[in-house]
Amino acid sequence: MKTTILRFAYLLIIGLSFQSCLKDECTHEVEYVEWSPVYMSLDEMRNEIKLALPKENKNPGKIYVYNDYLLINEFNEGIHVIDNSNPQAPVNKGFIAISGNIDMAVSNNILYADNFANLLSIDIHDCLNPKLVDFKAALFNLYGKNSDGKYLVKYKSQIVKRTQACGAYPDIFYEGDFVLTAVGSKKTGPNANTPARSSGIGGSFARFTIQGDFLYIVNHNELNTYSIINPFKPELKSSQKVAWDIETIFPHDEYLFIGARSGMYIFSIEQPASPLYLSKFVHANACDPVYVDQNLAYVTLRSGTECNGFTNQLEIIDVRDLLKPSLLRKHDMKNPHGLSVDQDLMVLCEGEYGFKTMQLLPDAQIHEYGLFKSHAAYDVIMLSPELVIIIGKDGLYQYNLENPSQPKLLSKI
Repeated sequence: MKTTILRFAYLLIIGLSFQSCLKDECTHEVEYVEWSPVYMSLDEMRNEIKLALPKENKNPGKIYVYNDYLLINEFNEGIHVIDNSNPQAPVNKGFIAISGNIDMAVSNNILYADNFANLLSIDIHDCLNPKLVDFKAALFNLYGKNSDGKYLVKYKSQIVKRTQACGAYPDIFYEGDFVLTAVGSKKTGPNANTPARSSGIGGSFARFTIQGDFLYIVNHNELNTYSIINPFKPELKSSQKVAWDIETIFPHDEYLFIGARSGMYIFSIEQPASPLYLSKFVHANACDPVYVDQNLAYVTLRSGTECNGFTNQLEIIDVRDLLKPSLLRKHDMKNPHGLSVDQDLMVLCEGEYGFKTMQLLPDAQIHEYGLFKSHAAYDVIMLSPELVIIIGKDGLYQYNLENPSQPKLLSKI
């Protein structure tokens, strides 16, 4: 019996030793997306401003309506110019190439657009012959600089394979300036008309907005105010810290509503050159577009790695007392993005799930007419129930929503 026990112990030791050797030698090939930094000088950011031939809308961003034109951002590349005088047959007139462009606003035929760290003023009296009239360098905070003084403007990606020990599969890790994200992981690398002027309308994701003689821009953590009394040469009037996580700005009457991942900030622009902070409404940490209509603010909160949150809901906030905004009601959603309101009709984008049409009822209640899943929807501008413009990952759609239960597609770009 003793011999048997000793033999079993000996075999067990050999087995464990062999298993340990196998474990030490075990490796696994893992695919990562490698995000490598791109640095540019201010001069390298600039490019010639002209209308080029129309191009395919591959990575649409923000939308802006100006007179009979639709301006569609192609993320980090420029702006598509669409003649929308007939929404049932829009005509793609061309493309204004602007490196690093994400945001835009228009007033009195001057297009204000970002070019990475720079602010461009572009004369579009003739939309088919845009002319750069002013260039202001280094107005926007980007992501830092390298030792040569060049700005980190973006990250470019490529698939790489790495061999590493079994069991060591981090979703994301850093090697100097490089960020590597495991393939399959969701992580990734680092709006109103005014009587006095002819301005356009932006969506609920806008970071540029124009009220009267002033252009307001939110930039990561700041609210910047520019006088455009001379529309060809914006003049910085004030800059103030708001929060580290600003995402959107929405004007309403004499107020600015600023959406951040941690809450909604309200500023008075009674003195338009120096916006005055009034209050903050705190909500769960999440991506946060804001839309305001009459005495109600509508805030969508959504989950996702880039949003650092897990909440998917529509919050309706009473803003009659701007010093004490109060939550009226929350409504669960799937993955809400941008929204727009016309009287008692709301159109709300649900990202990959499509878009919803809803009736706004008393006491902050809602009635859903339907969820329409024919395409993804990220932002919306409702000019009227007869003309609703929705942007998704594969292009721009225009609808007639006079019957909100049965959207009528007018056109797709």
